[in-house]
Amino acid sequence: AGFQIINHFFEKCFEKYPDLFAFGEDLGKLGDVNQGFAGLQNKFGENRIFDTGIREWTIVGQAIGMGMRGLKTIAEIQYLDYVIYALAPLSDDLSTLRYRTNGIQMSAPIIRTRGHRLEGIWHSGSPMGMLLNSLKGMHLCVPRNMVQAAGMYNTLLQSDDPALVIEVLNGYRTKERRPDNLGEFTVPLGQAECVREGEDITV
Repeated sequence: AGFQIINHFFEKCFEKYPDLFAFGEDLGKLGDVNQGFAGLQNKFGENRIFDTGIREWTIVGQAIGMGMRGLKTIAEIQYLDYVIYALAPLSDDLSTLRYRTNGIQMSAPIIRTRGHRLEGIWHSGSPMGMLLNSLKGMHLCVPRNMVQAAGMYNTLLQSDDPALVIEVLNGYRTKERRPDNLGEFTVPLGQAECVREGEDITV
C-alpha cells in the first residue's frame, strides 16, 4: 500500500541525510495519522523525529528557523485545511526570504501535508487557489501517488528551495509497486507529466 512505500522511503532518507529532521502534530510517537513515519522515531530517536503542539504557525516558524541554520526539515501540518493557520509565515517569510534579503539568507524546509478527498468539511479540503496565489516563491507539489511523492521529496531534499508537498489522502490505501531505487530517483518539478498520450486528448 502507499503508506508502506512512503514509510520505507522516509526511512531511507533518514539513513542518507544525518542533518534531516521531521516534526509535526502526531508525527513522532504515532508515526503520523497515515503511518508514513510509523516506527521511525524508535529507530532514529526523539531528537530527529518529534511531536509538536497543535499550532501550525509555530511548526512553520520552527522549520524556517532550523532551515536558516543549515538544517533540512520535513515539517508536517496534519491536513491541508490547516495550512490556512500557517499562511502568514509561509507567504510573508518563507516564500520571500531569499528575495527580501537579496540572496543573503535562505531556508528550504519541506512542509508536508495531505488533502483532496473532498468528502467532508474538515480534514479533506483543497484550498489550492488560495495557495497558488499566495505562495509565490516556493514549490507547490501535488503528487498523484506515493511513488511520485517519493521522487518529489528526493528532488526537494537535494534543493535549496522551500516547498509545500500535498499528499493525496486516498493514496495511502492504494496499492503500488515499490521501485528498487526508491531512495534515489527524482521527479522534475515544473514539468507536466504525460500519463497517457492520445490523438484527441493527452492526459
